Amino acid sequence: MSSTLTRQPAHGTILEYVSYHCRCPLCQANWDTNAARFYYGKHPEDTTRKVSAEGARDHIANMLDAGFDATAIADAAGITRDTVRAIAGGEQRQMQQRTADAILAVNPDEPIPNHLVPHFIVRRMLTEMRSCGLTLQWIYRTAGVSSKFLGNSSGNRTSWDNYVKLRRVYDVMRESGLLKEGGNGTTP
Repeated sequence: MSSTLTRQPAHGTILEYVSYHCRCPLCQANWDTNAARFYYGKHPEDTTRKVSAEGARDHIANMLDAGFDATAIADAAGITRDTVRAIAGGEQRQMQQRTADAILAVNPDEPIPNHLVPHFIVRRMLTEMRSCGLTLQWIYRTAGVSSKFLGNSSGNRTSWDNYVKLRRVYDVMRESGLLKEGGNGTTP
């Protein structure tokens, strides 16, 4: 008589589904419910909420047109640069709701810290300060930037450091009452 040990399957477990390839309804239901949490550290609900990427694609296109680059958008949204490029290029048609929310939360009118800043943000501040009768030379000297800093930047953007210097002057003028809060509505 042969005394071989036979394994009793423990149905309804991830182990049974993965290791022993059991596809009974109990194992399948357990896999469908818990696999994402065990393998990806996510709740099953997070993996099933897919939305169209159209709104995020349009928002990314607007930010790219405004002068932001894919790296800045990705850093601000907390996603990868490849994801931004896939959405912008139309390769990704659906995305998780939380990714779409993160992209749409990035404000194209505010600079992203430690990245190049689109010129339109800097020009809005300069225009508002000049409307009070200040000259560009005085603004540049007070801010401590070169009078050519807009022309010495990469493409249509300026450095974060120069933006911060100029923003300090702008904020002091606004706090002193020379500029109205929010100005003429053109400055963030």
